[in-house]
Parts: sequence; structure tokens; C-alpha cells
Amino acid sequence: MTITPLQRAEYSNKKWRELQQEYANALWMWANIEAQIFIIYASALGMSGKDVQPLRSAFFSINSFEMRLTMTHAAVKTQWGEESQAFILWGELRKKCDKANRKRGKIAHKIGMCYSTPNNLIFALTDPLWHTNHLDWRKAKAEGINAETLKQYAAEWNDLDAMLINFGLVLWNGEPLPTSLSQLADQSRPPLHINVLNPKVPESPPESFQE
Repeated sequence: MTITPLQRAEYSNKKWRELQQEYANALWMWANIEAQIFIIYASALGMSGKDVQPLRSAFFSINSFEMRLTMTHAAVKTQWGEESQAFILWGELRKKCDKANRKRGKIAHKIGMCYSTPNNLIFALTDPLWHTNHLDWRKAKAEGINAETLKQYAAEWNDLDAMLINFGLVLWNGEPLPTSLSQLADQSRPPLHINVLNPKVPESPPESFQE
């Protein structure tokens, strides 16, 4: 058995490309979730219609997702109260965010590896070669994160993202809250345009993009 980083002909393997694509999709959806948490936080601080640039800079200076959730939880609780529908729905959403974050932790800092077995190649996200918990191909097949698992994560996170978007928009616009998360998932809304005063937009493209 040989274990190799993906550096040679394995790059052209269809299963490797699938692993790479599903990993990118999952991280894309996770980035959306982190963005929606900020809208909920800003709404709880009464920033609707105001310049949120300073607040956004401060919020995302906190590297820990768990800490951002804690901050948002405290803000929603203070703004609307523990008995409010906003806090009840947020509590359910936070549980889903916590669960999603645990899954995200399973793929963070992993690398794509190719495991050569007697019969085929196995492609999976596992700990690096130098990690004390590095897997042999049998454990990698059973415990490694494959493309199908990543696809499942992305689908779950896409559903969570939709609920966070709709919840954030209801709070931002001061609309009546639904009675359940399923109603949030069913809503279809236009994108939110938040107010950022004096955005730093270049007047002309960089020289490298000019003809």
C-alpha cells in the first residue's frame, strides 16, 4: 500500500475532481452561513438603514465562529427578550448552526489524499501525513471524508443558509415573524442591499486590466 499527496497523475482522476469540487461547494455554502449571521447581528443592534461598515469590520475581526454566535445570541436576547418569537426562532437556528459547525470542523485543516489499495484508488479528506491520527487506507475508506459526504454537507448548509437569509431579512425589514423555521425555509426573497457609506470603489480598473 502506498499513500501519496495529490501531486501527480491522480489529479486527472475523475474521483479526485469530484472530491475537489464538492469540497469547494461545501466551503462556499459555509461562507454564506457566516455572512448571514452578521445580518442577524446587525439587525439586533438596530442597524437597519444605517452604515454597517464599522460594525462589519469589528464583527469579522472575531475569528471564532462560536464567539460570533455567542455575540449574536446575546444581541438577539437583549433586543427582543427571551420570550419573543425572534429569540425562539434564533435559538433553533443557533442549534442548527452549532451542529453545522461541528461538521465543518471535520473538514477544516484536512487535505486531499490518494490511498492506493490492491484494487483501486481511494480519494478522501484526511489528516496530513505527519499527523499522529493519520489513517491507513482501510480507516480512510471508513472514516475519511469523501465526495458524497461533502455533497451532503453542502446541501444541509444550503438549507440552513436559506433559513438564515430569510430570518435576517425579516428582522432587518421589521416584518412579522413566522411561527416556525419551516416557514422561513419556504420563503423566497430578493437579495438584501445593506447600506455601506462611502464605499472604496476604484474609479478605473488596475493597469493590468486596461487595454
